[in-house]
Amino acid sequence: MCSLAEVLFEQTEITAQELETGKAVKRFSHRHRPENGKLKIRRETGHIIWIGSTGTSEVITSLFDIKEVRHGKGSKDFEKWPEEARREDRARCFIVFYGKEFKLRTLSVAALALDECTEWINGLNYLVSEAHAIPYTVRLERFLRTEFYNMENHRN
Repeated sequence: MCSLAEVLFEQTEITAQELETGKAVKRFSHRHRPENGKLKIRRETGHIIWIGSTGTSEVITSLFDIKEVRHGKGSKDFEKWPEEARREDRARCFIVFYGKEFKLRTLSVAALALDECTEWINGLNYLVSEAHAIPYTVRLERFLRTEFYNMENHRN
């Protein structure tokens, strides 16, 4: 028989795996109009990846640099585009605060469904705690894997 902790771990791990495949979301940015695209996790490097509607991918941040994941529309990104933000239900929105300096950057997202928003918040909180708990050797391996991918991309 499985204990409650094992069941919760298994469910959280399944959620994290689903985030690796990515989910369709709308990204709000202070500099650009809100854009539909796909947000996903690359676990082997520990990054959040944004794939825009044009198909271009962009590394947003490392999971290690995430300070907080907050539910709702409490960021300037949503305030910058009030008309588009009004169309999105507050319950489906979340904000990721990240950075290494005192002034944190934000990733403001509107999920397509309430359960997807909950999956993102719970999954990111789990993956952030996992990123902070990994040993130095794994962190070094992730860094080297990231650099390897960067070298591959610069060649192409």
